Amino acid sequence: MSIPLQAIAGHCILVNYEEDVYRQRFSASHEAAHAIFDSTEAVSVSYQRSSSKYDRQDLKEIRANRFASCYLMPSELLPKVQNWDTLLAKHWAQTLKVSTEALSYALLDAQLVSQATAKLIRSVRVPMKEKVDPEAPEYLNATQLNRRTQLLERGLSDYYVDLCFEAHKQGIISTGRLGEALLADHKETREISILYGRSIINEL
Repeated sequence: MSIPLQAIAGHCILVNYEEDVYRQRFSASHEAAHAIFDSTEAVSVSYQRSSSKYDRQDLKEIRANRFASCYLMPSELLPKVQNWDTLLAKHWAQTLKVSTEALSYALLDAQLVSQATAKLIRSVRVPMKEKVDPEAPEYLNATQLNRRTQLLERGLSDYYVDLCFEAHKQGIISTGRLGEALLADHKETREISILYGRSIINEL
């Protein structure tokens, strides 16, 4: 009797697209830590928090937060500023593409600011409309930006689209498979290729 094979997707990270892009970046990095360090353990999804902040679960969350912080804000990139103000806080949060809260804790951990300065940095927020999405750069015109945003909402990130076109370029997948991978028909696949500055190989 043969046993059917079970498809395995590997590690998956789910990020809430409704959250702002800086929060999404931190969440993805945080969950990546769990995928690396805690993949052998069962996954539990719950809105409830443990009563003890020193239990094993919370220590894993602390580790994941620390991993995300070091990944997005390595110590060599943290600013060595003497006199912080709210404008500087917003500037460096924008530069590192993180929230001012995440920035303040990273600076505290690196012993670059005092508790009072960290509180000052956290007191200001980068407005949602000013947060820069690396997947939707400012050099795009309004039409291109709108199209890129629509693709992102379908889960087509820059990296994924580039990977698909590279596979097509190397002859690993056909034009038809390329369209399937991009969730697009022939016309839309060509539009996407133009948007990303890629070519579609003519097939005999």
